[in-house]
Amino acid sequence: MRKSIKLIVVILVFALFAAMALGSGSDNSSSGNSAGSSTGSSSSSVSKVDYTLADETLVDNDQCVFRIVEVKDKNGGAEFTAYCENKTEDLSLMFAIEDAVVNGCAIDPFWAESVAAGKISNETISFSKNQLKEYELSSVDEFRFKLRIYDENDWLADKIVEEVFTVYPTGKNEETVAYFRRSDAESDNIILEQDGLKFVVTGTDEDSIWGYTVKGYFENDTENSVLFNWEDVSVNGIMCDPFFATSLPAHSCKYSDISFTSSSFEENGIEKVEEIEFTLNVKNLTDFMNDLFKDTITLTFSVEE
Repeated sequence: MRKSIKLIVVILVFALFAAMALGSGSDNSSSGNSAGSSTGSSSSSVSKVDYTLADETLVDNDQCVFRIVEVKDKNGGAEFTAYCENKTEDLSLMFAIEDAVVNGCAIDPFWAESVAAGKISNETISFSKNQLKEYELSSVDEFRFKLRIYDENDWLADKIVEEVFTVYPTGKNEETVAYFRRSDAESDNIILEQDGLKFVVTGTDEDSIWGYTVKGYFENDTENSVLFNWEDVSVNGIMCDPFFATSLPAHSCKYSDISFTSSSFEENGIEKVEEIEFTLNVKNLTDFMNDLFKDTITLTFSVEE
């Protein structure tokens, strides 16, 4: 009986590994866009990106050091190794990256690292294959970001470092990097396109569990960071707030969803979306009292019986 149980366990283990192998293979062959598909279908030796950036010191002062040690291809994404040194004797420092832009696309690596007084840390800053693939990118040729280094226990204290840096991991420069900008489609609903700002509704997605989503594409080709926000939102004439507000650094673009929960629709008796009305407000984040754009927009949708 014990031998039979052991045999069953062995069979289950082999089945599990086989399923994992199949799942890994399907990820490499799946298609999301032409650039991502061609990269994924190639062998790893052919598609691997040659990142040349190494040992570049961006900050070295009396209190801290921040250095890019190396960049390497990681499963179709990019992985930066960052050296963080806290030279102080009594402060715990937070190293944080904000307003990250890769090849013109606002892609957030969600990175921050706390380093105790007198200590160093080697941590990775990563962009996944899927993050790059969403914007038809196969490599990180330009990485622009704001680096903030500050006393993590005193947010009101002056920042030790608050500066924008740009690095070129593959050896390209501003003239040779191919910056991503989405081409308009016939089905697009272009809500705003003026003064370097753009907002396009590219479609909708309805899910019985996660709710109703308006899919958006945004561009900010101004010199300042901006915030896109929806205010006074109604669905079919019923006030219904979505989860949405998105910021864009200067000269960047991004995809961002405007999502309504299924529970909010249920509470308001909304079964089919016929109309969404909202005030689109775009603000300059360096002068928050200044509205760059503010207007009431109405989206209408055909409802199939």
